[in-house]
Amino acid sequence: MTDLERGDVAALDAADPHTAAPAHDLLCFSHLRWDFVYQRPQHLLSRCARSRRVFFVEEPQPTDGPPRLEVGAREGGVRVAVPHLPESLQGEARDRAQRALLDELLRTHAIDRYVAWYYSPMALDVSRHLRPAATIYDCMDELTGFLGAPPALRERERELLGRADLVFTGGEVFSLRAANDPVIEALASGPVRSIPTDDFSHGEATGPLMPWLLNGTLKDLTHRDLRFEPDRKFLYFKPNRDGSDRKAKSGPKRFRTVVVRKRPAEGATWSEYVRHYALEQRFHLLGDRWFMSIVPTYHFTSDGLNESPFAAALLKGIKQQEGHGAIRAQTAFWAQYLSWAPNLFSNTPDERLQFGSLETADVDRGIDDKSWKPAPPEFTNRDDELAAVPTLFEAEDY
Repeated sequence: MTDLERGDVAALDAADPHTAAPAHDLLCFSHLRWDFVYQRPQHLLSRCARSRRVFFVEEPQPTDGPPRLEVGAREGGVRVAVPHLPESLQGEARDRAQRALLDELLRTHAIDRYVAWYYSPMALDVSRHLRPAATIYDCMDELTGFLGAPPALRERERELLGRADLVFTGGEVFSLRAANDPVIEALASGPVRSIPTDDFSHGEATGPLMPWLLNGTLKDLTHRDLRFEPDRKFLYFKPNRDGSDRKAKSGPKRFRTVVVRKRPAEGATWSEYVRHYALEQRFHLLGDRWFMSIVPTYHFTSDGLNESPFAAALLKGIKQQEGHGAIRAQTAFWAQYLSWAPNLFSNTPDERLQFGSLETADVDRGIDDKSWKPAPPEFTNRDDELAAVPTLFEAEDY
């Protein structure tokens, strides 16, 4: 675990620009019809359409013919996409048809770099498979209180909150940026106030907001290197653009191979895959200090982006072969990667999230590596500089 330094939390009514960079399209899912009433979605998305393509995906309309997608431009440049589905299609068959139409929209309009913007959490049933650069939940209404609200709505909203990088609700947005940060000053259209971190993170009213802020800030700080896997909720290293193996710096003159492409020899019965270093992290408030637990793992893809169909078997295989030394080295790597410099990507210190050193503890019980299958050299500690890192635990009796 690593200890977090203290800072300030800024409450504001604006978003971080990383969530909607000019190069990205915007893909919006709404339970409201664009042509019904000109209200919040129309105001916001019409402004967004001035600097990027905006696709507004409505809920399906009934049709007597086969499934089809109608896409039309509206005043201001917003493109409205309306699925037309036979009423006979229900349940999973209806969701499959919508997913196919949505995939068709992305292919037809070459939508490959985009931000997903949700007004309706139920849209996750047809868009969960997408991989947007960022996810925004604009909680315009308390939909669970509406007459006829789907029973699954509350569960979908919890899922969407877990996936979201930014949530609009209650008139405020919270950020760990300082109140006088140029980003805040440029975007805030209302008052900005600073709240001492201790008061904010320990207050009963904040609930899970502080861990959400910490996770969002971590993703923001590492977004050039790491990608977030929303289904399993872990971070993993992106591959190099040219497909070569990737190394990551964890300190002065310290590098570790974090993405490896495995190609089968001629005649082999297994398929090519890419192995990524991955991190499952959780933030915990212990006493009056915040800690982050580090659980190193792997992510397996077929091409650097899409999960390998054999990911579960590959993960099981490597976990069976690794020993304590490999896990200890990976834990030390992640701790060093996150804390070796004031800022991972520039010479300007970023004080929003800073990590201390690993906390260590001694235990009197453990499992000897001899009880497991010996790990081959590929999975043992290959970094001499990590060998001197203190062990996370020392077991004397087994």
